[in-house]
Amino acid sequence: MIPAPVPWYFRIRARILLPSIALFILFAALAIFGSTRQLTEMVDRDTLEELRSSGSVLDQLVADAERRVSLHARFVSDMMRLTEEVPDTGTGRSILIYILEYSRQEEFLTRVHRANQSGGDPFGRLIRKGLLGIRASELAGSAPGEQGAARIAAASPIQRGDGIREVVVSWLELDDRTLQSFSRKAGTDLSIFHEGAIVATSLRDAECADRIADVLTPEFRQEILVGTATSPRELECGGEPWRMRFQPVEVGYRKAAIGVVSLSLGSLVQARTRATRNTILAAVALLLLATWGYTAIVRRITRPIRTLSRATRNVDKDGIGQEVDISSRSEIGGLASGYNEMIRRLRASKAELEELHSKEMERANRLATLGELAGGIAHEVRNPLAGISGAMQCFESDIPREGDKREMYQ
Repeated sequence: MIPAPVPWYFRIRARILLPSIALFILFAALAIFGSTRQLTEMVDRDTLEELRSSGSVLDQLVADAERRVSLHARFVSDMMRLTEEVPDTGTGRSILIYILEYSRQEEFLTRVHRANQSGGDPFGRLIRKGLLGIRASELAGSAPGEQGAARIAAASPIQRGDGIREVVVSWLELDDRTLQSFSRKAGTDLSIFHEGAIVATSLRDAECADRIADVLTPEFRQEILVGTATSPRELECGGEPWRMRFQPVEVGYRKAAIGVVSLSLGSLVQARTRATRNTILAAVALLLLATWGYTAIVRRITRPIRTLSRATRNVDKDGIGQEVDISSRSEIGGLASGYNEMIRRLRASKAELEELHSKEMERANRLATLGELAGGIAHEVRNPLAGISGAMQCFESDIPREGDKREMYQ
């Protein structure tokens, strides 16, 4: 019996399926790489755009705060001068109460400085300008003995008949609460670096503020203030990546502080990870679906071929295989029909051969019977002839050698 080789349809599967899977994996890897790269570029572009937008919002908020503080200082100085011109004390008192209530609503602080009170004050430069009759604004720093602070301040002189003796200074504290309000409007976290320290921030993690202070070296601060450092930087703090944009904070036409716009990349990294994971899962699902579909197609194609292969190996006792039941209009169906026709012809030929063999055997039997009959007849005839021949041999000596009698015996 011939040993069965490795089924050829398995070899076909291996030769077609494995390269197809490898090619699909290659395309899937390229697709994942391309989508990840595209997503990264999109995230970078959107992040930079959001940082620039938030930086512009910060500039607008600072400019708006400077304008409102300046108007408030001017309004208070005008009201102070008006109270002195109003003869009614009650009216003057009402004006002062209105000024205080307005200041409280605007969250501004106001102080009236006299000419002899400018020494050691964080608003000393503003007071001196105000005593010269100049309305000015600036980013004021810390007072002596005070930890890092920053204030948007404005000065407005109180003009009287005998000259300027007093100056109204209004300011807005750039503290954490103010930065949180700015942050809600900007949509990102904000920090203010002034006088060598982070004076206000909306960041919840103090580690991030410390990292920002470490990054802002004197050289880097100088580059930011002159406008040569415009590229964002990425920092790792609080267990997640951050992208930060550094820009100067201008108050009173003077760049005295640095604003830091911070955007957490944690959610963006998670979104990129989710997108990559979803792409991989989709590729795996497509691969499994394609493998299942390919297997179903190959099985549908190879099933009739395997049926033919088994039929050629399974031989009946008479040495002829069985017909196969394959109903298909494809080439395989034509091959199966040809195979069945061959089996039918073989069976017909075998039947004819068996019939001829039977006839030949019958004829041979008749010839054998006839031979036996002829042999018996010959035996029966040969026995009396043998007796006559023996008798003639006995009488041979009495027969004359010549003459008519001799010829008669012969």
